[in-house]
Amino acid sequence: MKAVLYIYISGSCLVALRLGWPMVFRFDAYDWKYSWTWRRFCWQVLLWPLLTPIFPKALLDPYDFLTDSEAAYRRELDKFRAKPPPCGPTIRFVPKQTLTGHGSDEIDPPCYGEFLLNSADVEHSYGQGREHKPCFFWHEPEDTFMLWLSQHDPTLNKPSELPPLFTTNESCVYNLGMDNLKLVTSDLVTAAKAKVFCSKCAADVAPDQVTRREEYVNDGNFGCDRLYCPQNHLLVSRSWYTAPVRRRRASG
Repeated sequence: MKAVLYIYISGSCLVALRLGWPMVFRFDAYDWKYSWTWRRFCWQVLLWPLLTPIFPKALLDPYDFLTDSEAAYRRELDKFRAKPPPCGPTIRFVPKQTLTGHGSDEIDPPCYGEFLLNSADVEHSYGQGREHKPCFFWHEPEDTFMLWLSQHDPTLNKPSELPPLFTTNESCVYNLGMDNLKLVTSDLVTAAKAKVFCSKCAADVAPDQVTRREEYVNDGNFGCDRLYCPQNHLLVSRSWYTAPVRRRRASG
């Protein structure tokens, strides 16, 4: 019995040392403030015989195990706000697939549109959209995006690309809402306030040649707001879940 106790205590000490190393030498204020570090540390040390096989990452990469994505995002967010990249009078938006898995190509298919949008128009449309459709989720990605747009430099000639902060975070919570940007893009194209290029045709498309259609896919479970070029190539697609509404209407 004593041997088992000694093994348990020794293992706990080794696990504590392994987890404590990055906490002492790698953690910064963001890691401590926005991660559930102590809870993971305590449970892993106390229940290491049970949890180590379940969470081998705790020993293989303890820093990543102990920190959360919010800490990394907040760190990059503060860096961005302190020194934002240049934003010109126009931004370039290229829609990309954001969904994966079964049925994703039907709901969120590849798009071939490339759009040049006036920064001031995008900022204005975002502001109007948030007034009419208040969001109960996290506003910070959009707040920072609008701040970036508001600081645009009219002397810059090249269109600005969307900064990676808004598009490359693993968690969708910290990404800029692409659906909102797709809606703004579609509205600006419809209002002839955007330049459109179809990479499939390898040609510019006049806004009045773009067709906007509302379609239903996935057995009617999803509605899509889509733009097509004259050759019927999909330029941008925004989808939303509609099944409960459509079923209630059908049953009535």
